[in-house]
Amino acid sequence: MVTYQLREKVEGKESSVQIVIANIFSNHKRLKIGIGVSIKPEEFGSKGTFDQETGRLKDNFIYRKDFINKSKRPSTIVLKNRIEIIESCITETRSSFAKKGRIPTTDEFRVVFDEYRVNKGILASTKVRKNESQVTINKNMVSEFFRNYIEECKNLLINNTPIVKQDTIKKYNSVFNHWLNFEELKKQKFMFSELTEVVVVDFMNSCNLIKSGEVKLKNNYLKSTKCTQNPEGYSKQSIDNISDIFTGIVNKAAAEGIKNDINMLSPKLKVKKAGRRKEYFINEELLLNIIESKPKSKLTQNARDYVILATTTGMRYQSIIELSSQKIEYINVDGNDIPIVKNIAKKTDDITYSILFKHALEIYKSNGDSFPKFYALSYLNDGLRKLFRELKINDKLSINHNTYGGVDFVTQELVSDHLSSHDCRSTFITNLLLHGVNRDTVKSMTHEHNSGDAFSLYDKTTTFDKVKLFYLATKDLNSDVYTY
Repeated sequence: MVTYQLREKVEGKESSVQIVIANIFSNHKRLKIGIGVSIKPEEFGSKGTFDQETGRLKDNFIYRKDFINKSKRPSTIVLKNRIEIIESCITETRSSFAKKGRIPTTDEFRVVFDEYRVNKGILASTKVRKNESQVTINKNMVSEFFRNYIEECKNLLINNTPIVKQDTIKKYNSVFNHWLNFEELKKQKFMFSELTEVVVVDFMNSCNLIKSGEVKLKNNYLKSTKCTQNPEGYSKQSIDNISDIFTGIVNKAAAEGIKNDINMLSPKLKVKKAGRRKEYFINEELLLNIIESKPKSKLTQNARDYVILATTTGMRYQSIIELSSQKIEYINVDGNDIPIVKNIAKKTDDITYSILFKHALEIYKSNGDSFPKFYALSYLNDGLRKLFRELKINDKLSINHNTYGGVDFVTQELVSDHLSSHDCRSTFITNLLLHGVNRDTVKSMTHEHNSGDAFSLYDKTTTFDKVKLFYLATKDLNSDVYTY
Protein backbone atom coordinates (compact mmCIF):
# COMPACT_ATOMS: atom_id res chain seq x y z
CA MET A 1 0.00 0.00 0.00
CA VAL A 2 1.29 3.44 -0.94
CA THR A 3 -0.34 6.71 0.07
CA TYR A 4 0.60 10.29 0.88
CA GLN A 5 -0.08 12.60 3.82
CA LEU A 6 0.76 16.03 5.21
CA ARG A 7 2.85 16.48 8.33
CA GLU A 8 0.55 19.33 9.43
CA LYS A 9 -2.89 20.45 8.30
CA VAL A 10 -3.10 24.17 9.03
CA GLU A 11 -4.97 26.02 6.27
CA GLY A 12 -2.85 28.59 4.45
CA LYS A 13 0.40 27.17 5.83
CA GLU A 14 2.67 24.99 3.70
CA SER A 15 3.49 21.54 5.08
CA SER A 16 5.85 18.84 3.87
CA VAL A 17 4.32 15.85 2.07
CA GLN A 18 5.21 12.35 3.25
CA ILE A 19 4.82 9.00 1.53
CA VAL A 20 3.64 6.03 3.59
CA ILE A 21 4.59 2.55 2.33
CA ALA A 22 3.13 -0.51 4.06
CA ASN A 23 2.32 -4.22 3.68
CA ILE A 24 5.37 -5.03 1.51
CA PHE A 25 8.05 -5.59 4.17
CA SER A 26 9.22 -8.78 5.87
CA ASN A 27 9.19 -7.15 9.32
CA HIS A 28 5.54 -6.03 8.88
CA LYS A 29 6.39 -2.39 9.60
CA ARG A 30 5.57 0.67 7.55
CA LEU A 31 7.92 3.27 6.10
CA LYS A 32 7.20 7.00 6.23
CA ILE A 33 9.47 9.32 4.22
CA GLY A 34 9.35 12.99 3.24
CA ILE A 35 9.32 13.43 -0.55
CA GLY A 36 10.92 16.88 -0.57
CA VAL A 37 7.82 18.88 -1.55
CA SER A 38 5.73 21.23 0.60
CA ILE A 39 2.19 22.37 -0.19
CA LYS A 40 -0.79 24.06 1.46
CA PRO A 41 -3.51 21.68 2.71
CA GLU A 42 -6.19 23.21 0.45
CA GLU A 43 -3.96 22.48 -2.58
CA PHE A 44 -3.42 18.87 -1.43
CA GLY A 45 -7.00 17.73 -0.78
CA SER A 46 -10.50 18.70 0.30
CA LYS A 47 -11.41 20.03 3.72
CA GLY A 48 -13.11 17.46 5.95
CA THR A 49 -16.43 17.60 7.71
CA PHE A 50 -16.70 18.31 11.43
CA ASP A 51 -17.55 15.25 13.54
CA GLN A 52 -19.70 16.38 16.47
CA GLU A 53 -18.96 13.22 18.46
CA THR A 54 -15.15 13.42 18.35
CA GLY A 55 -14.81 17.18 18.00
CA ARG A 56 -12.45 16.67 15.06
CA LEU A 57 -12.56 17.06 11.29
CA LYS A 58 -13.19 13.79 9.46
CA ASP A 59 -11.25 12.96 6.25
CA ASN A 60 -9.57 16.34 6.48
CA PHE A 61 -7.21 17.15 3.59
CA ILE A 62 -6.47 13.49 2.86
CA TYR A 63 -4.73 12.38 -0.34
CA ARG A 64 -6.92 11.70 -3.35
CA LYS A 65 -5.26 11.03 -6.67
CA ASP A 66 -8.15 12.47 -8.71
CA PHE A 67 -7.99 15.76 -6.76
CA ILE A 68 -4.26 16.12 -7.54
CA ASN A 69 -4.66 15.17 -11.21
CA LYS A 70 -7.50 17.66 -11.84
CA SER A 71 -5.73 20.63 -10.23
CA LYS A 72 -4.00 23.22 -12.45
CA ARG A 73 -2.24 25.01 -9.60
CA PRO A 74 1.57 25.22 -10.06
CA SER A 75 2.29 23.80 -6.59
CA THR A 76 0.01 20.81 -7.21
CA ILE A 77 1.63 20.15 -10.59
CA VAL A 78 5.05 20.09 -8.88
CA LEU A 79 3.65 17.59 -6.35
CA LYS A 80 2.14 15.43 -9.12
CA ASN A 81 5.46 15.30 -10.97
CA ARG A 82 7.34 14.40 -7.79
CA ILE A 83 4.85 11.60 -7.01
CA GLU A 84 5.43 10.13 -10.48
CA ILE A 85 9.19 10.02 -9.86
CA ILE A 86 8.74 8.64 -6.33
CA GLU A 87 6.49 5.83 -7.53
CA SER A 88 8.94 4.90 -10.30
CA CYS A 89 11.63 4.63 -7.60
CA ILE A 90 9.34 2.35 -5.57
CA THR A 91 8.71 0.13 -8.61
CA GLU A 92 12.42 -0.16 -9.35
CA THR A 93 13.27 -0.86 -5.70
CA ARG A 94 10.68 -3.63 -5.43
CA SER A 95 11.87 -5.08 -8.73
CA SER A 96 15.49 -5.23 -7.51
CA PHE A 97 14.47 -7.29 -4.47
CA ALA A 98 12.10 -9.47 -6.52
CA LYS A 99 15.01 -10.44 -8.80
CA LYS A 100 16.88 -11.65 -5.71
CA GLY A 101 13.79 -13.54 -4.54
CA ARG A 102 13.71 -11.57 -1.28
CA ILE A 103 11.16 -9.54 0.67
CA PRO A 104 13.07 -6.62 2.22
CA THR A 105 12.84 -5.15 5.71
CA THR A 106 12.02 -1.45 5.97
CA ASP A 107 15.72 -0.58 6.52
CA GLU A 108 16.88 -2.64 3.53
CA PHE A 109 14.19 -1.10 1.32
CA ARG A 110 15.10 2.42 2.47
CA VAL A 111 18.77 2.06 1.51
CA VAL A 112 18.00 0.95 -2.07
CA PHE A 113 15.07 3.36 -2.43
CA ASP A 114 17.30 6.30 -1.42
CA GLU A 115 19.88 5.27 -4.03
CA TYR A 116 17.24 5.43 -6.77
CA ARG A 117 16.08 8.84 -5.49
CA VAL A 118 19.65 10.15 -5.69
CA ASN A 119 20.04 8.80 -9.23
CA LYS A 120 16.85 10.59 -10.32
CA GLY A 121 17.99 13.87 -8.75
CA ILE A 122 15.31 14.20 -6.05
CA LEU A 123 17.54 13.47 -3.05
CA ALA A 124 20.96 14.92 -2.25
CA SER A 125 23.60 12.24 -1.85
CA THR A 126 24.58 13.75 1.51
CA LYS A 127 21.10 12.90 2.82
CA VAL A 128 21.30 9.16 2.12
CA ARG A 129 21.37 7.12 5.28
CA LYS A 130 24.44 4.94 5.69
CA ASN A 131 23.90 1.19 5.41
CA GLU A 132 24.20 -0.01 8.99
CA SER A 133 26.13 -3.08 7.85
CA GLN A 134 28.95 -0.76 6.74
CA VAL A 135 29.31 0.89 10.15
CA THR A 136 30.62 -0.95 13.21
CA ILE A 137 29.11 0.35 16.44
CA ASN A 138 29.56 -1.09 19.90
CA LYS A 139 26.03 -0.44 21.16
CA ASN A 140 26.88 -1.99 24.53
CA MET A 141 28.97 1.09 25.23
CA VAL A 142 26.85 3.97 26.57
CA SER A 143 28.55 6.78 24.63
CA GLU A 144 28.49 4.84 21.33
CA PHE A 145 24.81 3.97 21.65
CA PHE A 146 23.95 7.55 22.65
CA ARG A 147 25.94 9.05 19.73
CA ASN A 148 24.42 6.61 17.22
CA TYR A 149 20.87 7.29 18.45
CA ILE A 150 21.33 11.07 18.04
CA GLU A 151 22.67 10.55 14.50
CA GLU A 152 19.68 8.36 13.68
CA CYS A 153 17.32 11.09 14.94
CA LYS A 154 19.14 13.68 12.81
CA ASN A 155 18.97 11.53 9.66
CA LEU A 156 15.26 10.95 10.09
CA LEU A 157 14.70 14.67 10.60
CA ILE A 158 16.70 15.53 7.45
CA ASN A 159 14.60 13.10 5.42
CA ASN A 160 11.33 14.57 6.79
CA THR A 161 10.46 11.45 8.83
CA PRO A 162 11.31 12.66 12.34
CA ILE A 163 10.70 10.62 15.49
CA VAL A 164 11.64 13.65 17.63
CA LYS A 165 11.76 17.40 17.00
CA GLN A 166 14.87 19.54 16.48
CA ASP A 167 14.59 20.96 20.03
CA THR A 168 14.64 17.45 21.47
CA ILE A 169 17.76 16.57 19.46
CA LYS A 170 19.44 19.66 20.94
CA LYS A 171 18.56 18.43 24.43
CA TYR A 172 19.94 14.97 23.60
CA ASN A 173 23.19 16.57 22.42
CA SER A 174 23.49 18.61 25.59
CA VAL A 175 23.02 15.59 27.87
CA PHE A 176 25.35 13.51 25.68
CA ASN A 177 28.06 16.16 26.13
CA HIS A 178 27.44 16.05 29.89
CA TRP A 179 27.95 12.28 29.74
CA LEU A 180 31.22 12.69 27.80
CA ASN A 181 32.38 15.10 30.52
CA PHE A 182 31.47 12.51 33.16
CA GLU A 183 33.53 9.84 31.39
CA GLU A 184 36.38 12.36 31.02
CA LEU A 185 36.23 13.03 34.77
CA LYS A 186 36.15 9.32 35.66
CA LYS A 187 38.74 8.37 33.01
CA GLN A 188 36.48 5.50 32.01
CA LYS A 189 34.19 4.42 29.17
CA PHE A 190 31.06 2.89 30.68
CA MET A 191 29.20 -0.16 29.40
CA PHE A 192 25.43 -0.39 30.00
CA SER A 193 26.02 -3.46 32.19
CA GLU A 194 28.01 -1.23 34.58
CA LEU A 195 25.21 1.28 35.10
CA THR A 196 23.47 1.42 38.48
CA GLU A 197 21.49 4.16 40.18
CA VAL A 198 24.68 5.00 42.13
CA VAL A 199 26.46 5.72 38.82
CA VAL A 200 23.55 7.86 37.60
CA VAL A 201 23.53 9.91 40.84
CA ASP A 202 27.31 10.31 40.53
CA PHE A 203 26.71 11.53 36.95
CA MET A 204 24.14 14.08 38.17
CA ASN A 205 26.52 15.34 40.88
CA SER A 206 29.36 15.62 38.36
CA CYS A 207 27.18 17.63 35.94
CA ASN A 208 26.61 20.16 38.70
CA LEU A 209 30.22 20.28 39.91
CA ILE A 210 31.55 20.85 36.38
CA LYS A 211 28.97 23.48 35.40
CA SER A 212 29.37 25.40 38.66
CA GLY A 213 33.13 25.55 38.07
CA GLU A 214 34.01 23.58 41.19
CA VAL A 215 35.57 20.87 39.00
CA LYS A 216 37.75 21.82 36.01
CA LEU A 217 38.23 19.57 32.98
CA LYS A 218 41.03 19.69 30.44
CA ASN A 219 38.52 18.74 27.73
CA ASN A 220 35.06 20.15 28.38
CA TYR A 221 32.56 18.89 25.80
CA LEU A 222 29.76 21.35 26.66
CA LYS A 223 28.90 23.92 23.99
CA SER A 224 29.07 26.66 26.60
CA THR A 225 31.74 26.23 29.27
CA LYS A 226 30.61 29.30 31.22
CA CYS A 227 29.79 28.61 34.85
CA THR A 228 26.24 28.98 36.16
CA GLN A 229 25.33 32.38 37.59
CA ASN A 230 24.46 30.73 40.89
CA PRO A 231 27.65 29.44 42.57
CA GLU A 232 25.68 26.43 43.81
CA GLY A 233 25.21 25.30 40.22
CA TYR A 234 22.16 24.05 38.35
CA SER A 235 18.58 24.31 39.55
CA LYS A 236 17.02 21.09 40.76
CA GLN A 237 14.72 21.12 37.73
CA SER A 238 17.73 21.26 35.36
CA ILE A 239 19.33 18.25 37.05
CA ASP A 240 16.00 16.41 36.90
CA ASN A 241 15.79 17.10 33.16
CA ILE A 242 19.31 15.75 32.58
CA SER A 243 18.47 12.63 34.61
CA ASP A 244 15.18 12.10 32.73
CA ILE A 245 16.80 12.34 29.30
CA PHE A 246 19.71 10.08 30.25
CA THR A 247 17.50 7.36 31.77
CA GLY A 248 15.25 7.67 28.72
CA ILE A 249 18.21 6.77 26.49
CA VAL A 250 19.06 3.88 28.82
CA ASN A 251 15.48 2.62 28.46
CA LYS A 252 15.77 2.78 24.66
CA ALA A 253 18.86 0.59 24.87
CA ALA A 254 17.03 -1.81 27.20
CA ALA A 255 14.25 -2.06 24.61
CA GLU A 256 16.89 -3.35 22.18
CA GLY A 257 17.96 -6.01 24.68
CA ILE A 258 20.97 -4.13 26.13
CA LYS A 259 20.74 -4.72 29.87
CA ASN A 260 21.66 -2.45 32.78
CA ASP A 261 21.41 -2.65 36.59
CA ILE A 262 19.57 0.62 37.25
CA ASN A 263 16.53 0.52 39.50
CA MET A 264 14.39 3.04 37.62
CA LEU A 265 12.00 3.33 40.57
CA SER A 266 14.76 4.49 42.91
CA PRO A 267 13.92 7.85 44.54
CA LYS A 268 17.60 8.75 44.15
CA LEU A 269 17.01 9.41 40.45
CA LYS A 270 14.51 12.23 41.00
CA VAL A 271 15.25 15.49 42.78
CA LYS A 272 11.49 16.18 42.88
CA LYS A 273 11.61 19.90 43.69
CA ALA A 274 11.34 22.41 40.84
CA GLY A 275 14.02 24.94 40.15
CA ARG A 276 13.63 28.71 40.09
CA ARG A 277 9.86 29.13 40.31
CA LYS A 278 7.63 32.22 40.12
CA GLU A 279 4.39 32.80 41.99
CA TYR A 280 2.51 35.38 39.90
CA PHE A 281 -0.58 36.23 37.87
CA ILE A 282 -1.84 39.57 36.46
CA ASN A 283 -4.87 40.76 38.41
CA GLU A 284 -7.81 42.41 36.63
CA GLU A 285 -6.91 45.93 37.71
CA LEU A 286 -3.53 45.63 36.00
CA LEU A 287 -5.13 43.96 32.98
CA LEU A 288 -7.44 46.94 32.54
CA ASN A 289 -4.44 49.29 32.70
CA ILE A 290 -2.79 47.24 29.95
CA ILE A 291 -5.96 47.15 27.83
CA GLU A 292 -6.35 50.93 28.06
CA SER A 293 -2.64 51.67 27.48
CA LYS A 294 -1.05 53.29 24.43
CA PRO A 295 2.29 51.51 23.95
CA LYS A 296 5.28 53.57 22.79
CA SER A 297 6.86 51.06 20.40
CA LYS A 298 5.94 48.24 18.02
CA LEU A 299 7.47 45.74 20.46
CA THR A 300 5.37 46.85 23.42
CA GLN A 301 2.27 47.14 21.20
CA ASN A 302 2.86 43.53 20.16
CA ALA A 303 3.26 42.60 23.83
CA ARG A 304 0.03 44.41 24.80
CA ASP A 305 -1.96 42.55 22.13
CA TYR A 306 -0.43 39.27 23.26
CA VAL A 307 -1.37 39.88 26.90
CA ILE A 308 -4.99 40.58 25.98
CA LEU A 309 -5.34 37.51 23.74
CA ALA A 310 -3.48 35.10 26.02
CA THR A 311 -5.10 36.20 29.30
CA THR A 312 -8.61 36.01 27.86
CA THR A 313 -8.30 32.78 25.84
CA GLY A 314 -5.89 30.78 27.99
CA MET A 315 -3.87 29.80 24.90
CA ARG A 316 -0.20 28.89 25.00
CA TYR A 317 2.32 30.93 23.01
CA GLN A 318 2.49 28.15 20.41
CA SER A 319 -1.28 28.43 19.86
CA ILE A 320 -1.35 32.23 19.85
CA ILE A 321 1.18 32.46 17.01
CA GLU A 322 -1.06 30.24 14.87
CA LEU A 323 -3.92 32.77 15.11
CA SER A 324 -2.54 34.94 12.29
CA SER A 325 -3.69 32.28 9.79
CA GLN A 326 -7.15 31.90 11.38
CA LYS A 327 -10.49 33.65 10.86
CA ILE A 328 -13.11 33.85 13.56
CA GLU A 329 -16.31 31.83 13.35
CA TYR A 330 -19.59 32.14 15.24
CA ILE A 331 -21.57 29.67 17.31
CA ASN A 332 -25.17 30.30 18.36
CA VAL A 333 -25.89 29.94 22.08
CA ASP A 334 -29.40 30.79 23.29
CA GLY A 335 -29.96 33.08 20.31
CA ASN A 336 -26.60 34.89 20.68
CA ASP A 337 -23.86 34.62 18.05
CA ILE A 338 -20.65 34.07 20.00
CA PRO A 339 -17.25 34.58 18.27
CA ILE A 340 -14.90 31.62 18.47
CA VAL A 341 -11.54 30.77 16.93
CA LYS A 342 -9.56 27.59 16.37
CA ASN A 343 -7.13 26.79 19.16
CA ILE A 344 -4.37 24.80 17.45
CA ALA A 345 -2.45 23.16 20.28
CA LYS A 346 0.97 22.24 18.91
CA LYS A 347 1.95 20.56 22.17
CA THR A 348 -0.84 17.97 21.93
CA ASP A 349 -1.67 18.17 18.18
CA ASP A 350 -5.32 18.86 19.08
CA ILE A 351 -7.56 21.43 17.40
CA THR A 352 -10.30 22.87 19.59
CA TYR A 353 -12.10 26.21 19.79
CA SER A 354 -11.71 29.17 22.14
CA ILE A 355 -14.25 31.91 22.84
CA LEU A 356 -13.24 35.52 22.18
CA PHE A 357 -14.10 37.98 24.93
CA LYS A 358 -14.78 41.60 24.03
CA HIS A 359 -11.20 42.95 24.13
CA ALA A 360 -9.76 40.04 22.14
CA LEU A 361 -12.42 40.60 19.46
CA GLU A 362 -11.48 44.31 19.35
CA ILE A 363 -7.88 43.38 18.50
CA TYR A 364 -9.10 41.19 15.65
CA LYS A 365 -11.35 43.92 14.21
CA SER A 366 -8.84 46.76 14.61
CA ASN A 367 -6.28 44.65 12.72
CA GLY A 368 -8.47 44.47 9.59
CA ASP A 369 -10.40 41.34 10.61
CA SER A 370 -7.26 39.36 11.26
CA PHE A 371 -5.03 38.52 14.21
CA PRO A 372 -1.62 40.17 14.46
CA LYS A 373 1.61 38.25 14.01
CA PHE A 374 3.74 37.95 17.12
CA TYR A 375 7.46 38.17 17.71
CA ALA A 376 9.65 35.16 18.50
CA LEU A 377 9.33 34.11 22.13
CA SER A 378 12.54 35.72 23.43
CA TYR A 379 11.62 39.09 21.85
CA LEU A 380 8.04 38.80 23.05
CA ASN A 381 9.12 38.18 26.66
CA ASP A 382 11.41 41.19 26.41
CA GLY A 383 8.45 43.21 25.12
CA LEU A 384 6.24 42.09 28.01
CA ARG A 385 8.81 43.32 30.53
CA LYS A 386 9.32 46.61 28.69
CA LEU A 387 5.55 47.11 28.60
CA PHE A 388 5.39 46.79 32.40
CA ARG A 389 8.23 49.29 32.73
CA GLU A 390 6.46 51.72 30.35
CA LEU A 391 3.34 51.49 32.51
CA LYS A 392 5.45 51.92 35.67
CA ILE A 393 4.13 48.69 37.14
CA ASN A 394 6.39 48.15 40.14
CA ASP A 395 4.69 45.07 41.56
CA LYS A 396 6.94 42.42 43.03
CA LEU A 397 6.69 38.66 42.90
CA SER A 398 8.05 35.80 44.96
CA ILE A 399 10.71 33.64 43.36
CA ASN A 400 11.55 30.32 44.97
CA HIS A 401 15.20 29.37 44.38
CA ASN A 402 15.90 25.64 44.59
CA THR A 403 19.49 24.89 43.58
CA TYR A 404 20.86 21.38 43.33
CA GLY A 405 22.83 20.68 46.50
CA GLY A 406 22.18 24.20 47.80
CA VAL A 407 19.91 25.89 50.31
CA ASP A 408 16.35 26.79 49.25
CA PHE A 409 15.43 30.46 49.62
CA VAL A 410 12.81 32.98 48.44
CA THR A 411 13.39 36.47 47.03
CA GLN A 412 11.05 39.35 46.19
CA GLU A 413 11.83 40.80 42.76
CA LEU A 414 10.21 43.16 40.24
CA VAL A 415 7.65 41.57 37.92
CA SER A 416 9.06 43.70 35.09
CA ASP A 417 12.32 41.76 35.35
CA HIS A 418 10.75 38.30 35.11
CA LEU A 419 7.37 38.43 33.33
CA SER A 420 6.93 35.83 30.57
CA SER A 421 4.26 34.59 28.17
CA HIS A 422 3.47 31.67 30.49
CA ASP A 423 2.24 34.08 33.17
CA CYS A 424 -0.61 35.08 30.84
CA ARG A 425 -1.90 31.52 30.82
CA SER A 426 -1.83 31.30 34.62
CA THR A 427 -3.59 34.70 34.68
CA PHE A 428 -6.51 33.34 32.62
CA ILE A 429 -6.94 30.34 34.89
CA THR A 430 -6.52 32.19 38.20
CA ASN A 431 -8.81 35.14 37.39
CA LEU A 432 -11.66 32.91 36.23
CA LEU A 433 -11.33 30.66 39.28
CA LEU A 434 -11.47 33.77 41.49
CA HIS A 435 -14.73 34.69 39.75
CA GLY A 436 -16.13 31.34 40.86
CA VAL A 437 -16.09 29.63 37.45
CA ASN A 438 -16.02 25.85 37.88
CA ARG A 439 -12.52 24.38 37.72
CA ASP A 440 -13.47 21.78 35.08
CA THR A 441 -15.12 24.47 32.93
CA VAL A 442 -11.91 26.55 32.98
CA LYS A 443 -9.81 23.44 32.34
CA SER A 444 -11.87 22.58 29.26
CA MET A 445 -10.54 25.77 27.62
CA THR A 446 -6.90 25.14 28.57
CA HIS A 447 -6.26 21.39 28.42
CA GLU A 448 -7.70 20.04 25.21
CA HIS A 449 -7.00 16.33 25.62
CA ASN A 450 -8.53 13.80 27.99
CA SER A 451 -6.55 13.00 31.11
CA GLY A 452 -7.11 9.28 30.63
CA ASP A 453 -8.98 8.75 33.90
CA ALA A 454 -12.23 6.83 34.09
CA PHE A 455 -14.36 9.99 34.09
CA SER A 456 -12.72 11.26 30.88
CA LEU A 457 -13.40 7.96 29.15
CA TYR A 458 -17.14 8.43 29.68
CA ASP A 459 -17.16 12.16 28.89
CA LYS A 460 -18.76 12.38 25.42
CA THR A 461 -19.25 16.15 25.28
CA THR A 462 -17.97 17.66 22.02
CA THR A 463 -15.69 20.64 21.52
CA PHE A 464 -18.69 22.86 20.76
CA ASP A 465 -20.51 21.58 23.85
CA LYS A 466 -17.56 22.71 25.98
CA VAL A 467 -17.53 26.12 24.28
CA LYS A 468 -21.25 26.57 24.98
CA LEU A 469 -20.86 25.53 28.62
CA PHE A 470 -17.95 27.94 29.03
CA TYR A 471 -20.01 30.79 27.59
CA LEU A 472 -22.95 30.06 29.90
CA ALA A 473 -20.59 30.00 32.90
CA THR A 474 -18.94 33.33 32.03
CA LYS A 475 -21.61 35.47 30.33
CA ASP A 476 -22.74 37.18 33.54
CA LEU A 477 -19.41 37.69 35.31
CA ASN A 478 -18.97 40.99 37.13
CA SER A 479 -15.85 41.82 35.16
CA ASP A 480 -14.62 44.53 32.79
CA VAL A 481 -12.05 42.12 31.33
CA TYR A 482 -13.94 38.85 30.95
CA THR A 483 -16.99 40.33 29.25
CA TYR A 484 -18.65 39.85 25.85
